[in-house]
Amino acid sequence: MTTLTRRIQKLEAYLAVRLFDRTTRSVWLTAIGRDFMPQARRLVDELTFAVGHLQDKSRLGLGHVTIASIPTMAHHTLPEVIRASTQQHPGNRIRIIESNAADVYRAVLTALALVAAGVGRPSCRVPPSRRARIRTSSASRWSSR
Repeated sequence: MTTLTRRIQKLEAYLAVRLFDRTTRSVWLTAIGRDFMPQARRLVDELTFAVGHLQDKSRLGLGHVTIASIPTMAHHTLPEVIRASTQQHPGNRIRIIESNAADVYRAVLTALALVAAGVGRPSCRVPPSRRARIRTSSASRWSSR
């Protein structure tokens, strides 16, 4: 039995659900496992991002920024912003999450992204602490939209 198998079995025991069906020759996700997969991937992505962020800051005094953006801004507006940023901060990394407007705003609200680049007002409530991090295509600077 591999270490991975033991870890998965411990997770299944902890959750009291079976995530995988197994035979001696194959392994596949159960229905519950398939439902859990998108959440597990998000958790792993967020943890990977957080660990990388801490490693950058502690090792190099550097960091990185995640920008959630609608496709048109990601392709037409952000390249100029990224170019200027990399000239000012050459060691920092910029990650782009490209999605629809609702997911872009949600990424900022849930702290998955530091900044949202989108069009129009968000259709969801934006807490005051995060309003300055949302930019619309019609705004010439960071706005409270």
